[in-house]
Amino acid sequence: YHACMHSVHVQTALVLLTFQAGRLRVATVTENGQAALIRGDVLPEMDEGAHQAAVRVALNLTGLKKIHLHLAQAVVLLKAQRPVALLPYVAYLEEDEAESVAFRLHWLDVAAARKSMSEDDAHVLSMALEDARDWACDAAFPVRDLQDNFTLAELRPIYEAFIGSALNVSRFRRTLLMSGFIEAEEGLMRGALRPGQVYRAVRGKAKARLGKAIRLRGSLSPS
Repeated sequence: YHACMHSVHVQTALVLLTFQAGRLRVATVTENGQAALIRGDVLPEMDEGAHQAAVRVALNLTGLKKIHLHLAQAVVLLKAQRPVALLPYVAYLEEDEAESVAFRLHWLDVAAARKSMSEDDAHVLSMALEDARDWACDAAFPVRDLQDNFTLAELRPIYEAFIGSALNVSRFRRTLLMSGFIEAEEGLMRGALRPGQVYRAVRGKAKARLGKAIRLRGSLSPS
């Protein structure tokens, strides 16, 4: 690992996502007058690896006490000086968490962000979103990053934002209930016209590794 650091510049890129006003948004900073992903160097003297570096950068920048990061597909950028190995880490923030860090970051609609970024950052964002859409077909994501309880009507638009299309309502409900990643809050209902059952994430399974999560791509297929 350390030997590789001398020949390749290793950086992390944070792809922080949230769902606001019915749109999937990404956190950006401003560099040279344009939107950019949050990057951080992997420092051998401080970090045991890229994941620890990404967590360090994320917590320092956002002020959050904890964050769950998911490694997306790495991207190698061939620069003039030496290659840059860019390791994107994706996290989903709830709306209140996103609002709490809004003074430090700029939240942009994903489509608008890609248009205003450099070609490299737009490519990294696109690749990370593809992975995030795959993960959304695992029941554990983005459920496992939700801190508060929710109804399925509140949860479904988040999955649809990641997957990029509408989902079959009854199939979505049946699949999530069978997955074991959510459980009902007994006696709790929410909603004005037709109150819906309130659920919470099952923390034990919610922290399972993505590779061991139940694959739901077919079950969560669009309507």
